[in-house]
Amino acid sequence: MTARKQWDEFRRIVKRQGKKYGGKFVAMVDRDIVAVGRDQYLLYKKVLKGIPPKKPFGIYYVPTKKDVSALRIV
Repeated sequence: MTARKQWDEFRRIVKRQGKKYGGKFVAMVDRDIVAVGRDQYLLYKKVLKGIPPKKPFGIYYVPTKKDVSALRIV
């Protein structure tokens, strides 16, 4: 899966499940969320242990409504 497709899937997840994951980092492999956490580094280490080597993954921060509101002000 390309980075662009994964980003599009992440945006859909934020729209559907923003309340559930808001304020947290999500790790994605292909179109699946494989781990969730509040600390990006610890999440990274956890994902490295749980997926095959050389398998690409992404870690994204899911903003809360407060985060998004602050961005609109700036």
